[in-house]
Amino acid sequence: MEIRNCNWKCIVDEVKYWDAIDLIRNLEEEMEKVRNGLIHWVFSPTMNFPSLSGLPNTVLLSPEIRETEDGIQIAFSNLRGILHEDLTIEINDNELIVTVIIPQGESEKLLGQFKMHVPIDFDIESCDATLEHDSLKICLRRISPTKKAKKIVKIK
Repeated sequence: MEIRNCNWKCIVDEVKYWDAIDLIRNLEEEMEKVRNGLIHWVFSPTMNFPSLSGLPNTVLLSPEIRETEDGIQIAFSNLRGILHEDLTIEINDNELIVTVIIPQGESEKLLGQFKMHVPIDFDIESCDATLEHDSLKICLRRISPTKKAKKIVKIK
């Protein structure tokens, strides 16, 4: 094992200037980068965040997800000014897609899109959604054991 020379004075000088507040600020900045990265990963890449700040109907599709006895409940809050007509909810296989589009004159503006892979099998027919008090709640109910289809795959 080789012992290397180390400039301890340099290390001590760095430690002298150590400040807990700076460390907290740096941690907050790094966490903000992670949060923004996750938002860009979850949302559609077509969503343009800077343009949302100037819109009268600002939407940040950040869900609260709870597991219930019969499935999953996904709630989006702070949907001020969003109407039933502005929301589209699609379910394909195990993917849930929530899209917010508002009319602007004769055209439409995409405000945001949320995509989520749901890890459980759920009954598409019994899923429902409600929009009240600026909050959207989507209930995805599990398939009951009697409704599950079984398929035997033959090996060729």
